Formats: sequence, C-alpha cells, structure tokens
Amino acid sequence: TLPANVTITTSARTWQEQIWIDKASENFIFPCEEKPLMVSFDGEGELVAELRFNKAVEELAYQAAHDALSGRMWAMNEMAERYPTAPLTLKTLSEIIAGNSFWGVRAEAAKLLGKVRTSAAEAVAAQALRTSAYQVRKGAVLALAQFGTATAEQKLRQVIKSDADNDVVATAMVAVAQANPKLEADFIKAQMSRASWNDEIKIAGLRAWQRLASPALVATIKPYTDEGYNQGVVEAALSAWAACAPQDAELHRKLLELTNSPVYTLQQYAI
Repeated sequence: TLPANVTITTSARTWQEQIWIDKASENFIFPCEEKPLMVSFDGEGELVAELRFNKAVEELAYQAAHDALSGRMWAMNEMAERYPTAPLTLKTLSEIIAGNSFWGVRAEAAKLLGKVRTSAAEAVAAQALRTSAYQVRKGAVLALAQFGTATAEQKLRQVIKSDADNDVVATAMVAVAQANPKLEADFIKAQMSRASWNDEIKIAGLRAWQRLASPALVATIKPYTDEGYNQGVVEAALSAWAACAPQDAELHRKLLELTNSPVYTLQQYAI
C-alpha cells in the first residue's frame, strides 16, 4: 500500500491528485474541464518503480519542458526511445540543451541524441560540444559514440585534442574507440603522457585499448601494470591486457602475484 501523486495540467491550471495504491489493478477518475496538456504519474520520482505510460509525442514534449525533474528526464527518454525520428523529439532535445535548465537535464538531452542518430541530431551534438557546461559536452560525446559516422569520429578526435576539461577528453578517448573498432593505437598512445587528476587520461586510454582488443597492443599495455602507477591505472591495464590476450600465461602469473598485493582493491581485482 503506497501513495502516489498525479499532476494534471490544462491551459488554465496545474494541480495534483493523491491516490493510494493497494491493489494489483485499479482505476482512478479525475474531473477535468478540458483535455489535459499533461498527466504526470509520480513526476517527482518518489516511487522505486518502472513506469510504463504510453503517451503521444506531443504530451511527452510538453512534459519534458514543464514537469518536475524526474518527470522531465523520463519524458525525454520516452521520446528518444519511442519516437526517435519524430521532428518534435529532436526539436525538444535541442531546445533543452540550448536552454538554462539544470545541467543534469541538459546533459541527459545531449546524451539522448545518440538514440536519434540522424544527421540533424549529429549537428545538434556538435553544437552541444561548444557549451560552457562540461557535463553537457560529455553528454554530447557519449551520443557521438553511437552515430557510427566518419564525421562523428572526427568530432570526437577534435574534442580529445582541444577540450579544456579532462573528464570530457577521457570520455571522448573511450568513445572514439567505440566509434571506430579499427582506430589506430598510436592516436591513443599520443595522449597517454598528458597530466590529469588521478591519471584519468591514462585510465581512459587503457579503456580505449580494451575496446580495441588487439593482441598487438599487449606490449604497450603491460608497463602500466607496474606498481609505480596508481591502482586505477593498474586495474585498467589488467582489464585491457585480458581483453587483448585472455590466454596469456604472463597475464595469469601477474594476476596470481597480485592476489597477495598490499593494495586491497588490486588484491580483490586479481582474485
């Protein structure tokens, strides 16, 4: 038995109705003077639940712009999932990215462009790469990894070369390997000497090599398993090594040694 709020919006007003759910199937009827612009079930996200609520793209667009935070995020995801080719979907995502909403909403909208995957969506993602909020740029990077086009890959390469935020650069390094499984290893290798907080650039480079999974990379990866690197780098290197050469006897010996590592997380990883 639990309460839930239903938010209803018409052209004249917005109000909430509280309902109590205590049966497997129930119907609730609310008087309304006109067809609602929005009916939002648990728009504040108070319930731990999977919500299935089939709506027209027009109502989803309204909800994405006007509901509480959780309802907005849900509506955007529904639009991208169910109506990826509808012009209103791209228009709504574009307006949210360019607006002044909370950065989390804008970053989610940018990331969802990866489900739309049209040339127009790629152009919006490219525009999002120029916003001041690094979280929005990171969302655009994650989207571009899904496009599978040479132009998207080129945009990711440019992010790696020029973006001022290491978190965005690190994300783009993994994304470009996802976008191009035949990516030249030297492009990633050229980034590995860049300084970054907690070596996130090195870790990203190793994650990129893990995606490429080429046996030819083992010799390049192995040095990063030395104890001189922080545990995040070592773990990423071991994962990359395992992806490239899972049956390598030297890798097996290294893992056995690390089962006695004084660094608890490495010991746990090795086991």
